[in-house]
Amino acid sequence: MRYYRIFIHLFFIIFFFSNSNANEKDSIAIKEIVLLAMDTADINFDIALRLFNQAEKMAIERKLVSSQGDLLLDKGLVYFNHSRYEEAIDIFKKAAGLFNTIDNVKEIRCYYNMGYCYTYLNDYKSALSIMFAGLKLAEKYKEKKSIASLYTNIGIAYLNINDFNNSLKYSNKSLNINIELKDSASMAYLYNNIGLIYSDLQKYKLSIDNFKKAVSLHSKSGATFLQASSLSNLSIAYDGSQELDSAVFYGKLALQVYGQPNYSDYSYCIMVSSFGATLVKAGYLSEAREYIESCNKCIKISDYDYYALNHYTFLSSYYSKIGKYKEAYDNLNHLLAVKDSIHKESVSIENQKKSIQYEFEQKSKVDSLNYKLELAKRESITKSYKVRMYVFLSIAILLIAFTLVIVNRTKNIQRIKRIVQLEKMRNDIASDLHDDIGSTLSSIKIFSDLAIKQSEQGKDIKATLLHVSSLTNKIANNIREIVWSINPSNDTLEVLVDHLRKIATEIIGISEIQLIFDIKLEKKEIKILPNKRRNIIMIFKEAINNARKYSDTDIINIQLSQKGSLLHLVVKDFGKGFDLEQIERGNGLSNMEKRAIEIGGKVTILSVIEKGTEITLKVSVS
Repeated sequence: MRYYRIFIHLFFIIFFFSNSNANEKDSIAIKEIVLLAMDTADINFDIALRLFNQAEKMAIERKLVSSQGDLLLDKGLVYFNHSRYEEAIDIFKKAAGLFNTIDNVKEIRCYYNMGYCYTYLNDYKSALSIMFAGLKLAEKYKEKKSIASLYTNIGIAYLNINDFNNSLKYSNKSLNINIELKDSASMAYLYNNIGLIYSDLQKYKLSIDNFKKAVSLHSKSGATFLQASSLSNLSIAYDGSQELDSAVFYGKLALQVYGQPNYSDYSYCIMVSSFGATLVKAGYLSEAREYIESCNKCIKISDYDYYALNHYTFLSSYYSKIGKYKEAYDNLNHLLAVKDSIHKESVSIENQKKSIQYEFEQKSKVDSLNYKLELAKRESITKSYKVRMYVFLSIAILLIAFTLVIVNRTKNIQRIKRIVQLEKMRNDIASDLHDDIGSTLSSIKIFSDLAIKQSEQGKDIKATLLHVSSLTNKIANNIREIVWSINPSNDTLEVLVDHLRKIATEIIGISEIQLIFDIKLEKKEIKILPNKRRNIIMIFKEAINNARKYSDTDIINIQLSQKGSLLHLVVKDFGKGFDLEQIERGNGLSNMEKRAIEIGGKVTILSVIEKGTEITLKVSVS
């Protein structure tokens, strides 16, 4: 079919060249060459480029400015489709210069296309600058459709730099215009974008409402691919709001609407990995297993970080749930590597955001200064007053600049601290895995060899195997604790308290010891860093284990209170106690104190013989 169209274009070119004695015929011949170039581009880009150059030379020779501008627009799109964005920008810029005096609508389209190219280059500062220039033109000539399109792309650019307020502002502006124009396709696209913004803001009810509107409009228009994408986003929003049954329903529906799997399509890969993670979260492990193969095919083709994040999140949570901790640990390492990569990209985007905000602030200041100067001229103010005004403004600008430098420096210090904390957490996990799990695996090897020898000698190996089983359970529990402690969904104080309650119950087991909990929290939703969570858990486990093993108590009282940023944890038994001066301090007590110091806290141990022991942890959780 493509070759048939090429021959048709060649026929028209030969015909019009043989009769090229009028501008109108020249214009038609140029259009046919351009159409031939566009049809050839996917087959042979170099031939297409020669055809474009031939058409442009013809347009210049015959002084057909409009035809030259049109062919440059099409040429820029071909470069864009071949991911040659920088060259496409230069072509659109040249076309905009040609259209400046003859066709303002097409000039605006050039600005729109340049902004789109800058967005694909992740140069959001240039994208916003060029699109605002186009918007100024569109507003001047009252081109509503162009205004709406530019609002949409400005909203997307702001979304990419995580400026959600401005993204929402311009997306809603575009939506209002498209509602007025009754453009249902653009409305559906915008409802989906607005849903994504609200999801990033964790306002899931609003995101769900917008995704449902997008799904409805895509369904009416028959745009099945876009409908499937919006359904997948709807499933993710329900997952975020913890409505897992709805999340599973819409995730399954999204894949049904999408149809035949396409492992090279980023959107399909996001759908299947997100749905797999939702199934694991909802407890449908056998169904989740069916999507692992699809995800593995996707990861071989797609190297996009945000898909990899979904992929490894799904697999690490799935393998952890089914008890395959080695696979869970491997995928968790991949996940941490991807998060590091995304963090570096986020730093770059954050710098762009700051630069954009600074430039707009500076432009606003310059505009304000120009206005004041003009006003001063009109009112013929005295020279001395002008000098005072300049001095005042200079001092103000210096103060503002100084303030911005201090604020930026503070933010950079905080960001570096976060990076150091992340690195420390990873080193701690590696150390725990090496020291604790490594030594336990060595013990398993030793006792396994002992069991083999005992079996060969005809001895009873039950006790040895029970010890091996105990060591295996210890490894499983340790890995489960590591996975739990770095899972971002477990970062609130409320979740931590529930986990501590669960740990205490598991440690006491079927013994006759009674657990009494006294929990008083001011802010359950306060977030705690992973390293603090892990160390608090390890101190708590050590305290409960000591009480169970050594105290001979009937009751363990667990008090946990929080006031402001201070967390106060007390584990108290009423057993035989011990003399702090005479007892040999083992690794357990020393480790509790070391872990407390590591997270900026303090452990206090009080014990009275025949009255019991009280272990207190005080730590800031802000």
